[in-house]
Amino acid sequence: MKRRNFLKSGITAAALLHIGTPGEARTVNPDLETKAFDNEVKMVGFPTLMSPYEDTISIVWQTDQPSVGWVEYGTDEKCSQKQETQHNGLAEFFHVHKVTLRGLKPGTTYYFRTCIESPLAEELRPVVKTDPQSFKTLNSKAGTISFGIINDTHENQPVLDRIQQINKDFKPDFLCWNGDQINDPSSEKQITTALLNPTKQAFTSGTPLVYVRGNHDTRGSWASQLSRYLSVPNGAYYYHFIHGPVAFTVLDTGEDKPDQHKYCKGRTRFEPYRDEQAIWLDRALSRKDMKRAAFNVVLLHIPLFTKSGWDSPDSRGKWLAILQKHKVDLLISGHTHTYEFVKPGEITESSEWLDWNKKTKVKASIPQLVGGGPKLEGEEFATYIKGEASAKELKISVLDMKGNTLDTYTFPGSKNPKI
Repeated sequence: MKRRNFLKSGITAAALLHIGTPGEARTVNPDLETKAFDNEVKMVGFPTLMSPYEDTISIVWQTDQPSVGWVEYGTDEKCSQKQETQHNGLAEFFHVHKVTLRGLKPGTTYYFRTCIESPLAEELRPVVKTDPQSFKTLNSKAGTISFGIINDTHENQPVLDRIQQINKDFKPDFLCWNGDQINDPSSEKQITTALLNPTKQAFTSGTPLVYVRGNHDTRGSWASQLSRYLSVPNGAYYYHFIHGPVAFTVLDTGEDKPDQHKYCKGRTRFEPYRDEQAIWLDRALSRKDMKRAAFNVVLLHIPLFTKSGWDSPDSRGKWLAILQKHKVDLLISGHTHTYEFVKPGEITESSEWLDWNKKTKVKASIPQLVGGGPKLEGEEFATYIKGEASAKELKISVLDMKGNTLDTYTFPGSKNPKI
């Protein structure tokens, strides 16, 4: 029997992950003689790094059929360590694979490759592997950091392509996708395309992804299945992490309408969910490590303050006092499709919670940045928010889709911890 040709190291990850003819994206066990299998599993798109922390990170990828998957990783390209997902003695068998690497070292570069094994071969089980790729873990002791933030992409391909290039050029430590990635998910294919394979090249270019859920991500017949296709810390859409001098808190604003609104059709329970987050939020921001951070930044899809009136009155009513108590420095949101920066003391429009045609005046008390989107240009032009921070300064720059810097905002660091 003939041995199959081995994948050469010069092949790029993009070429390796492209779906093609049998043998195009394959490396096999050299100790086994193999033959072609009609039902051999293939990889779809690119692996996505999610939920980065100092000591953990998750890797999510898709195959064209259910299979067994694992990750080989290490501090060099040999990737001599292995991690897989198993439940009750069985390896996870699905076509979307999620593996979390634990026990990692802060601020360290790791290499990894995703691996899959066909469950349909009766005698031999050929293994498909990607070329080694790399990531760097977060580090709470880092002196300087960078991060990117996007929002309201709404499956708009030209915008996603431009974001992919801007992010590749900037190379931030992580990229936050701040809500409304999907237009009311109604099928599995829509979810996997929007989240895992939104562009023809690796969307985040190896940058770990921080996910924030938007109101459109909560709509549609498949919205409740979203968590099967991505990774969020501890399976929750609200969480916190620290990177360098910045403590980040992610909140889930949910729907932009009351639970009893006729549009929600009895499907939502976001008002008690926000109560739950309020209890958690006070505890999270009370942590000593969060208080010691030079800056506290909150990421949430629907803004608490906006001149457009498309805010979340219920979120503001339940969370604002807690955010003020803990001296949060900046809120970063999306949702309105209109880029704006609201300074403390400015008067904003707020929608009446039970009647969206009525507006009330609200004075902003925390700086609020709202990203634009989801178009290349025009009134609803998309933005890419660049963040750079040291203990002395947090600098936020807002770019359009041509890469032009529209505005830059700086926040001086506090010499005294917020304790």
